[in-house]
Amino acid sequence: MEIQNYVFQIGKRQIVAPRNITFLPGKLNIITGANGSGKSSLLDFIAGVGSSATNGKKIDWPHTRTIAYQLQKTHFFPNLTVAQTIRLFRSLSYDVDTTEQPLLEAAKASILDPLASTPMGRLSGGEQQMVLTYGHCLLDKELYLFDEPMSGVDSAHAEVMLQLIDQLATARGKTVVMVTHHVEQLEGMAFHHVAL
Repeated sequence: MEIQNYVFQIGKRQIVAPRNITFLPGKLNIITGANGSGKSSLLDFIAGVGSSATNGKKIDWPHTRTIAYQLQKTHFFPNLTVAQTIRLFRSLSYDVDTTEQPLLEAAKASILDPLASTPMGRLSGGEQQMVLTYGHCLLDKELYLFDEPMSGVDSAHAEVMLQLIDQLATARGKTVVMVTHHVEQLEGMAFHHVAL
């Protein structure tokens, strides 16, 4: 995926200067940058969130059905249990066979099963992130966008969840783009780096 001459501005204030950005399929693509550098806005742009224009003409985003997007601020049904939330993701997953993906099954058994009957609204922020990251990994999309998915997740669980995200790219050949402030969590993983 390539974005040419990407510019992000609010009013007359330019947040991201014109640049070309390439994201590689089959590889974990990470975006880093200082707070306010436009990382989340770039993901919103790719996902077609809000309105975008080229030369003053509004862009219609027909590709958005092929995108899974986990926002930095978690959105979920607070009264659904973890098990119900995972079932909801599974109902949207279109033929993703988790039995052939042992990492998904291992993450479910060790991280999610102990929380199965807990309502999402009672989980910590890190636990919510893990459930939603797992759920997004169940979806069968062409492009996956993750905005700070390890926010609030302890290091042991973050390692497992990052392996799940990496597996989307390396084992399933998908284009995966992740915003992070914590490149050190990716030690030992191969990734393509875009710095804003």
